Amino acid sequence: MGDSAALSTSQFLAKLETFEGGNLDHLYLDSEGKVTVGIGLMFPSAEALKKSALRFKFATTGKYVGTDEIGAEYKRISAEKKGYRAAYYRKKTILRADKNQLYLAFLKRYKIAQADAVFFFNTGTVITDAIFEKFNELPVNVRYALEDMAFNLGRPKLIKYQALRKYLKLGEWKEAATESKRKGITSNRNTQIFKWIESQPVSPKKDGK
Repeated sequence: MGDSAALSTSQFLAKLETFEGGNLDHLYLDSEGKVTVGIGLMFPSAEALKKSALRFKFATTGKYVGTDEIGAEYKRISAEKKGYRAAYYRKKTILRADKNQLYLAFLKRYKIAQADAVFFFNTGTVITDAIFEKFNELPVNVRYALEDMAFNLGRPKLIKYQALRKYLKLGEWKEAATESKRKGITSNRNTQIFKWIESQPVSPKKDGK
């Protein structure tokens, strides 16, 4: 499929899972050193993980554990150095989570990212010459590009990309694609998001102008 061909939701979710390194059933540290599990599910504290309702069991026996063991696992991994591949942290863990439950948690997190992307695009300074005034008017792949950024960055960090928002509203795809670049993610991910935005056809002028 070319970069200009419209993605389906299932295709985008599969790509997002790949971007995040897959559905990992053990705790690991992301590129910023944050404790993460599943498909990019970051937890800022042991308490947050314990309250998440995710269930863990011992990797060796398959016996489900309580919150004390979950807290100890969190403490163990959070004390590790960041910058390693997920496989490194897997060797340091003794608990495993259910992948089906993790995927459902990922879908809930994705819904939040969708809402954050809509808020980012629809809220803020009015662009007088905007061709695309609302999020759902954007081309499909551009919407997915913003949803990927929202999933990865969260709303507070995404809102800082105001130049991106301006160029997207004006339909200036090359400029917008350049403004989509992020630090701390793989070059492949940056390149794919760039292509999803940049490959859109030239936008028609509003009101035929």
